[in-house]
Amino acid sequence: METKIQQVINHFLELNDLDWREVNYRRYCKPAKQLLVLCDDNIEKSKEAINKIHNWSKETGLSYSIETIFKRWYELAK
Repeated sequence: METKIQQVINHFLELNDLDWREVNYRRYCKPAKQLLVLCDDNIEKSKEAINKIHNWSKETGLSYSIETIFKRWYELAK
């Protein structure tokens, strides 16, 4: 069974068409954990935040990382 951190990372990777075997998975552990803390340990809120940033990225043509969510956190509420 996947941990919450793994679920967050895998959701991010899936949205970006990345294979966990081809990336440095450990690089995403700390930001995923921080996102869960920011979202009160709620996996659905975390995935929703990733989805919002993913959609913003598609609209603007800019790339993003999990850390982008922290930088744009207050804008996500709008």
